[in-house]
Amino acid sequence: MRMIDIFLSHNGADKAWTEKLAFDLENNTDGKPITVFYDKWDIKPGAAIPQELERGLTNSRFIGLVMTPDAFNSDWVTLEHSTAIMKDPAAKNNTIIPILRRHCEMPSIFKRLNYIDFTDDKKYDESLNTLLNLLRDKPIVRGKEKSFETVYLQEDQRLLENYLNIFQRPAFRVPCIWELFLRELIEAIDDTQAALNTGKLFSRSKNLLGEFPNSNQFKTKEFKEVFKKIPLLLTQLKGEVIFFGDTFYKDNPQYSHHENFYAMLMDLGRQGNGQIIKSTVQRMNNIDKKRNEIINLLNHLIPDNDKHLEQIELSSSIIKTHHFGGADLIARHLDK
Repeated sequence: MRMIDIFLSHNGADKAWTEKLAFDLENNTDGKPITVFYDKWDIKPGAAIPQELERGLTNSRFIGLVMTPDAFNSDWVTLEHSTAIMKDPAAKNNTIIPILRRHCEMPSIFKRLNYIDFTDDKKYDESLNTLLNLLRDKPIVRGKEKSFETVYLQEDQRLLENYLNIFQRPAFRVPCIWELFLRELIEAIDDTQAALNTGKLFSRSKNLLGEFPNSNQFKTKEFKEVFKKIPLLLTQLKGEVIFFGDTFYKDNPQYSHHENFYAMLMDLGRQGNGQIIKSTVQRMNNIDKKRNEIINLLNHLIPDNDKHLEQIELSSSIIKTHHFGGADLIARHLDK
């Protein structure tokens, strides 16, 4: 049997997560290939399970113990980690790698071992990289080998994860045509400004949604510049919203007691007021575009494309594609 890099000892309750870990280890191409003993892949139907597990344990350089409350209540996992202890009872060879998946009460023999923390899914890639470097015998990068800029960048990227919650709310996801009440959009802009200044994010109903360090905690030049620009763009956005509302009501005093812009546009469409419709939708687009400027700035700071914030679809595009009933009443006036 070929030498295996790591035997993943786990409980059936953690099988899905363990399989993902095994897949990510074997499919990583940033260094020499990694081989994993994972029972679902390596024990063939009809094979004697105890003997195959023993072979896998015997022929593995490292034994990764996926630690969860379920794992330490499992007879199989107990057998596997007992075998691991027998191979290296004093842990002098560092062959046992504790992998903490969920917080649990560890057996005393493992409490003295340094574990790799996989409890926070947001830091999965960082923990995976730690495990990969260990399996590839790469030395740990010491502080003196890292530039302050690299360390600060990593800190800023972690801090940014908290701030993304601010910009994943409806105020930065919903096109203006769906934002029926401009008053609520203005309140959301004010809440966003306050969150950046105070580190406290409130919902539109004034419930506290989250707390985090305020934006002056960013250390790298790029992050500092972005978070200086965003408050300015929010001020401009608020100005666009106020200008839109003031201009619309001034030109259409018959709607002075209404806030539902969708309904008002529909009414203008039935009346055939094409010029007013075109200027109103253009101002809606301006609001959508200004929010997209903020989203673009943030996306530039996010290294993982899969985590990028989605652009807000322009209101005119939604109208022209007839995403809602009666949109044709408005759309027919936009291209004239």
